[in-house]
Amino acid sequence: MMLLAENFNYRKVYNSVKDLLKQKSIGKVYAAQWNVFYLVTSDKDYGATKWRQQHKYAGGFMLDAGVHNIAALRMLFGEVKSVAAFTDSINPSIGKPDTMSVQMIFNSGIKVIYNLFFTVKHHWENKFLIFGSKGTIEANDDKISLKLKDENPEIIDCSDDGGYTDEFLDFYYAIKKKTKVSYSFYDGYEDMRVVFAALKSADTNKVVHLE
Repeated sequence: MMLLAENFNYRKVYNSVKDLLKQKSIGKVYAAQWNVFYLVTSDKDYGATKWRQQHKYAGGFMLDAGVHNIAALRMLFGEVKSVAAFTDSINPSIGKPDTMSVQMIFNSGIKVIYNLFFTVKHHWENKFLIFGSKGTIEANDDKISLKLKDENPEIIDCSDDGGYTDEFLDFYYAIKKKTKVSYSFYDGYEDMRVVFAALKSADTNKVVHLE
């Protein structure tokens, strides 16, 4: 029995968004945008780890962190058809690249812009917007705003422990009850493929199609 530990697929906030989309709460979804803006430095936290600063794998933080958001996007919208991206290295001391913007078209026709910037000064943001024919979903960390009119959106608190308990329980019950795990190694491979396609697009200045 194997499970790839991708906590984003167990986060209450993204599973609540998934339920809202299943209920067609905002009508037909046509686009989304996810901004992830942080400041990572080489002297503390994740940026201080030598294997990240001197990484031997392609993509640096764009792969290391980017797969998590891609996992959530694939869970919500399905498979990615094509990507176009640019990357940059604003602070090479934390590894290269540290900045990426990706435009994705999913097989479902949904268009998504995903921005992952790790050298942003004096601004922090983790805002996920989903646009539908009847309204908008805004997810900020563990809080959802369901916007179906101009005022007073419905606020949904999705506080959790990062999805780690449910991740463990999924593995536990898969062993005990022989159930299928929610997130497989194949899923992780597909998430990586999207990030690698984005990196290739940035290197070649071309749209990359995923088969």
